[in-house]
Amino acid sequence: MMKTMTDKELAYVLLRLVIGISIYMHGAIRVVTGLRNFVDKMSGGFAETPMPMWIARGFAWPLPFIVMLLGAFLLLGIFMRQTLACCMLLTAALTFGTAVKQDWMAASIQLSYTLAFFVLLAFREWNRWSVDDRLGKK
Repeated sequence: MMKTMTDKELAYVLLRLVIGISIYMHGAIRVVTGLRNFVDKMSGGFAETPMPMWIARGFAWPLPFIVMLLGAFLLLGIFMRQTLACCMLLTAALTFGTAVKQDWMAASIQLSYTLAFFVLLAFREWNRWSVDDRLGKK
């Protein structure tokens, strides 16, 4: 007999799905609409900063694929501890870049994602309807 999901478990799975969709689509839409355009636009934002262009472009090329992978893992609820740690580290790198550009609005949005990742990591024991739950990996 299947146990009824608690409100906390339901809240967790819904937050995981919303964040997973957002993260996955951040990457997917950039691949679908033209990866080169994304790389040019993102790296172009560093033209007037001390960030060397080769670093900005080198970071931008794999970024949509990494983001898609992390988003897919969040949607599936797989390797949640590792996935959320990677999400937070990636967001730290993105926040560094936005600070170099002095784009404080984007930095505040990244901090919001970091808070969501923190909540998902801190309350991982509520992770239900996931691959990790099915495999008994809390």
